[in-house]
Amino acid sequence: MSYLVIYCSNTGEIHSCESGHEESSENTGYVLDLMVRRPELQRGHLLVEQAPDGLTQWVEEGVVVEKTPFSLTIEGSVVSNVPLNTSVLWPDGVITIESDGTVELESNVIGSFSLTFTHASHITETVEVYYNG
Repeated sequence: MSYLVIYCSNTGEIHSCESGHEESSENTGYVLDLMVRRPELQRGHLLVEQAPDGLTQWVEEGVVVEKTPFSLTIEGSVVSNVPLNTSVLWPDGVITIESDGTVELESNVIGSFSLTFTHASHITETVEVYYNG
């Protein structure tokens, strides 16, 4: 059985996976039959033999590979070594896309705060930062 993997061609993030069919089987998947045949694959679509897990895998150069952990450095309220195009979920629910490698939390309240980092090639990670004014 084949699986149609739909992913973002810019980031490699897997968006969905649909079960397909075997060439000699009568039990065909309409997604593959109606939308795509192997020679007609468009950028951002991929046929694979095993269903990928979007939480632990991503697409790199047309191949499904394992995500790696972040290598974040935390010093007080500053998180550095943040990969380009990482999504950060802030304590107030706002999501930003980071582009400079560093995230700094500022608050009018002293304390610990959780930040969640998400990137197509890395396993999602939540870290605690401490803001002391």
